Amino acid sequence: MRILSAIALTGTVIMLAGCSGGSSGAGTSPQGIQAKEAADSSASGAPATIKAQYLPLLRQETAQAIWPKAYAISADTIWDFTETTAQDTLLTATDARQSVEAYNTCAWSLQLIKDTKGSHSNGTDLNRLSALSVAQPGMKDFLDSMISEAKLGGITKTQQYVEANQCVRFFAK
Repeated sequence: MRILSAIALTGTVIMLAGCSGGSSGAGTSPQGIQAKEAADSSASGAPATIKAQYLPLLRQETAQAIWPKAYAISADTIWDFTETTAQDTLLTATDARQSVEAYNTCAWSLQLIKDTKGSHSNGTDLNRLSALSVAQPGMKDFLDSMISEAKLGGITKTQQYVEANQCVRFFAK
């Protein structure tokens, strides 16, 4: 069973949605194999090598994502949450993309709750969550039901998602 792999690295994800099977392919790409070999041969330890390989991928994905202003997050912050569980782990470009998608889903879910409670327009929130639903096939059914509920003014599923995934802690200021 595949759980939002990047946030799963933080050890905090408890998914309310069904997840797709399969693996991320970690270790099978040429870049992944090279990174693994470099980590294995590094006298300074794997974490620095993993960070050097993974952080640029996170930065690229984070820069391409659309974030709500109140809940933007940097690649460095994502790495900080990932670092303690990333030792001896091969992280790929796919992991970076999935990680940013997971954090982005948390961000837009928090924004949806804020806008709904404040009686503000939530059209942008719903559009971004819809795009993330397409980008994350394993989350599609759950996100679609969350969006449908929000269109009717409800946020129970969104609140459950935020609580289960401890989204607030990623954006604490």
